Amino acid sequence: MQQTQSLSSSAPRTPKKASAHGGLQATLGWLWPFWQPLRWRLSFLILVTPLAVLFDVWVPMITRGIFDQLQGSSFTPALLRQQVLLILGLGFLHFAFYLLVQSVRGVTNMHFENAFRMRLSRVMIQLGQTFFYRFRTGDVTTRLIDDISEKKLGWFACSGIFRLYEALLMICGCLFFMTRLNPALTLMTALPLGFTALFYVRSSRRTLHYSEQSQQAISNLNSYLTSTLDGIRVLKAYDQEARASDAFAAVVEQQYHKEVALAKVASLLQLSYSRFAELGMLLIFLAGGWLVIQGHISLGDLIAFNAYIFMLIWPMVDIGQFFIKGRQASVSVERVRELEDYPAEITSAPEALPLPEGPLQLHFERVSYRFERPALQQVSFAARSGETVALAGAIGAGKSLLLDMVPRMLEPQSGQILLNQKPLSAYNLSALRSSMGFVSQTPSLFSASIRENILFGRELDEAALQEALAVAQLEQDLPQFQDGLETLVGQRGVKLSGGQKQRIAIARALIQRPRILILDDCTSALDAETEARFWQALHSFVPGMLVLVVTHRVRTLQRADRIVLLQQGEVLATGHHEELSQQPLYQQLYLS
Repeated sequence: MQQTQSLSSSAPRTPKKASAHGGLQATLGWLWPFWQPLRWRLSFLILVTPLAVLFDVWVPMITRGIFDQLQGSSFTPALLRQQVLLILGLGFLHFAFYLLVQSVRGVTNMHFENAFRMRLSRVMIQLGQTFFYRFRTGDVTTRLIDDISEKKLGWFACSGIFRLYEALLMICGCLFFMTRLNPALTLMTALPLGFTALFYVRSSRRTLHYSEQSQQAISNLNSYLTSTLDGIRVLKAYDQEARASDAFAAVVEQQYHKEVALAKVASLLQLSYSRFAELGMLLIFLAGGWLVIQGHISLGDLIAFNAYIFMLIWPMVDIGQFFIKGRQASVSVERVRELEDYPAEITSAPEALPLPEGPLQLHFERVSYRFERPALQQVSFAARSGETVALAGAIGAGKSLLLDMVPRMLEPQSGQILLNQKPLSAYNLSALRSSMGFVSQTPSLFSASIRENILFGRELDEAALQEALAVAQLEQDLPQFQDGLETLVGQRGVKLSGGQKQRIAIARALIQRPRILILDDCTSALDAETEARFWQALHSFVPGMLVLVVTHRVRTLQRADRIVLLQQGEVLATGHHEELSQQPLYQQLYLS
């Protein structure tokens, strides 16, 4: 049987550090599967980029010819016009081809950002609750949005790589023509390239360090914002706005300093790369000017050399940008892979069974689970179709934890839960969960209409919707809403009362007539009369349904066919309300 790892050591894991030499290679390896479906774009960029570069690097050679021929007697206005038109033609071709290259790169950047985000979201949806115990919501949000954004990993995946490709082609093209003009002068001006490589090796570790700190600071900021906005009502109720504002300012200040530190390093590196190129230009003026004076090269040669040095400045910057963004991308990939590599501890077995037809029997056999301390210990009881089994006990007794195990949100760490004499893990997970209706202790509503929150993406007819509304006792509340079922409920249902939220969640659980209904203290915000009508309508709605309910209301307990009384994760007693009324703990909790 599959077991869930204990959460006694559930502190968030520290992201693995990308090595200074292996991080870039690992990043490219991670990106390759995303490029494979886009082979035509890859081929297009590989083939068209050299053409755009060629049209650009050819121009200085024509300019050289113009200046050299101006010094001769055979140069005519007609020949000048011909050369100028050739330059204009090459410029137009460069513009057209480069516009295509830029457009394809920009669209591909956005495609990658979307592909990264969709892949990561699909992975996360499959993860169990232990994942969300370990990772803060704000941290996960940062990895889903900021780490893989078009300005970071999304940009590097296409534009970063192909701008490097373009830069290398430009450097090779410039050096080729420069070598044809004067190999010695070319060698002299190429020396700064060696200094650039050495400078990169010395600075890459620092860039990586600041990138890691910057991304972690963004995660901390998003985590604080998420928790603060979720608890805004509590903050206001306790007059803690000033304290929250001060705490937020401290988090923002930390993030600001990390971002500034990274920006300083990145700017220093980028400027350094361009300064190395300018050093080559200075050498051209010194050495090239001397060679022109001595008659070893022509003025046209010097002008062409100077043009090529100017052309080399931005490729040098792009190379620097590639390695800077490459280190940042390595950090982002490691943070994304940390989520991808997290084990999906709850999955369907390879030969999973369909859910059995007919009546269902659910058996908990010596189920145990622990966090820092035991939460459930050797819990055993049974429930059958047509029965309502209530879980009772003090707060923290393990009632909600048991309910979470029925749809396999969590797995027992020891013991097992059987459905018709087979472990729950033997059944297809999707079929199992589709057969259930689940209403959690705190109703989860989404920023959508009442109708959308109830249907929840399922295509059901209007009759089923109206029937669920009637059973959930929400039908009489609809006239209060201006737009009826189309009323938007706001973030987490902020526009609704507690009872309305619970009844929408109940209607969502009932609309598909589930075979197993799980109600986790979901009627606590209902008045006694409404709750009584709900239970009466529920039993006639699906008479053969297996119902598991957690409640603290005596009237609901009285309706249960059987009550399981829990104390500190252990079954203290089972029986009907009348049988347990003599139990001291039961009396203390429900009858005093």
